[in-house]
Amino acid sequence: GGVIYNPAITMAQFIVILLLWSLLIMVTRYLKIHIHWFGKFVEGDPITIVRNGKLLVENCLKANLSAKDVDFKLRTAGVYDISEVKRAIVERNGSVTVLQYGAGSIRYPVIIDGQIDPDVLEVMDKNQEWLDETLKQQGITSVRDVYMATFRNSQLQVVTYDQRNETD
Repeated sequence: GGVIYNPAITMAQFIVILLLWSLLIMVTRYLKIHIHWFGKFVEGDPITIVRNGKLLVENCLKANLSAKDVDFKLRTAGVYDISEVKRAIVERNGSVTVLQYGAGSIRYPVIIDGQIDPDVLEVMDKNQEWLDETLKQQGITSVRDVYMATFRNSQLQVVTYDQRNETD
């Protein structure tokens, strides 16, 4: 911001720097969306801190959460007994999402941007073969064609990349 007030920098130099900065942001965004591992590197992954009623201390430490923080986040989510939790996940923004035993539906997408989340399949007690067969029944031959797929009310709801043109 202070660059525009510096008399040693010409308007042409400022515009070149601004264009380079804009290009860097656009390239990073493109790579984040289209190259899965790059997106994970830039944004990080959600971290599971409770699995099947057991607190995963190593993952809590990886998420920089003290025991006091974990207890507070779980209480804030309405959890007072960890044994009632099927999964608790620290999201990229620091919030904690809790899935308790007997909870109605999985809140996570199974497929995002053509990439399968194996952890969600595990929570659903499903496997890759089930997913492939379900997609095949809906006329989808490749996971890469799926923008997002969510399992709700015992059904896989799929949105493909082709559906983006239907609203135009």
